[in-house]
Amino acid sequence: MIWTITSVNYFLLEFELRHLKGGIYKDAAASSSAEVCGCIIGGCLLYGVPSKLRIKFTLTVVYVFMLVGATAVLISETKQDGKWTPEFVLLINLGIGASYVTQSGITALLFDQ
Repeated sequence: MIWTITSVNYFLLEFELRHLKGGIYKDAAASSSAEVCGCIIGGCLLYGVPSKLRIKFTLTVVYVFMLVGATAVLISETKQDGKWTPEFVLLINLGIGASYVTQSGITALLFDQ
């Protein structure tokens, strides 16, 4: 279920990227750089937290990144001229990149035994 949510978020965002007001090149650059940073953050969150809280805490933080970014994009696109959209796309993709790394790490942790 978690893999499905993250995949749908990623592909829907990439599909809608050209329709956002921030500009496709700025949004794509923000998206790519955020995914790289998200991978680093996801690994640090997953392996830097004590083992009892690891999975729940990491997934909660990652999905909060995506939720805040998506809400900010909606507000920016409807009430402003979209000049902040690339920064909010960055926040969404930061969460998505961290989520992919977290899910891969969780799968390795669960089936490592």
